[in-house]
Amino acid sequence: MEGLGGRSTVAFTTAVGSGASRLGPRSIFSPQDKSTYVPSPQACFPHPLPTCSPLLHTPPPRWALACLRYPSYPKLQMDQTNVDRALEALEEQFADDPERVELLRRTRRFKSSWLQLGEALSEIKRGKTWERWGYDSLESYAKAELKLRMDTVEKLTGSYMFLHKSAPEVLRRDPLAGHLPSYQAIDFLRRAEERNEVEPTVSEETMGEVRKKVLDEGVPMATVARLYKDSLFPVSDGDKMTKERKDIKSAATKLRDLLGETKAVPRRVAAALSDSLDELLTELAAEKKAA
Repeated sequence: MEGLGGRSTVAFTTAVGSGASRLGPRSIFSPQDKSTYVPSPQACFPHPLPTCSPLLHTPPPRWALACLRYPSYPKLQMDQTNVDRALEALEEQFADDPERVELLRRTRRFKSSWLQLGEALSEIKRGKTWERWGYDSLESYAKAELKLRMDTVEKLTGSYMFLHKSAPEVLRRDPLAGHLPSYQAIDFLRRAEERNEVEPTVSEETMGEVRKKVLDEGVPMATVARLYKDSLFPVSDGDKMTKERKDIKSAATKLRDLLGETKAVPRRVAAALSDSLDELLTELAAEKKAA
């Protein structure tokens, strides 16, 4: 397939009866015979895969190429969200800036392949490309244009650079052929290893177990955190008590406010419980002040 700037042609193969017939090269933009027309790559993947972007260091994902090879491959299209529609409009608005459009496209494909977005964000973070686009910071650019919170950007770039440095073999995996860890799990592992380098309180054996579960076994992030969080990120008794007080205060306040509005319980019961919650909140406030 030629570059997207010209009229690209693709040879499609389709099954007919017990055999297979080969359709000649067809314009993917103007099929000549609609009675035998096979869905084009744009029908399966509505946003063209750029071939000349300086950011595209990896080949298109196999599921995109499958659209070219197998006409029966299911159409990859989901209902658009408001954010997705906004990103699509921005792609059209900045169509004359391939690098900027590529960031927008990778953001839209974020959920299926976070590695590409992490790579692209790492590059613009290093080169401060957002300044050329009229933003004063990476955070303002990510929030306004990519619709990403800065903590998500930091996790994505941190996780990508961690793999690039510490586990490059993961970057070479085919996400459809094998396990690809989530960026949340990679971020958990990255923070754990960085903390243990500063404060070596966890054995090498334990760190090896965590690394294996995240990188090789594909154990969900929630499971890894439940198994190792207390040992990897120990919390002092004082900090733990402070957090528990904060959580109790939040829950008690919400319940008290709900009881003041609901008719689901008798007013007498709601009033008595509200009085007890007021007493609890007063006690928590006094303990916080004394501390």
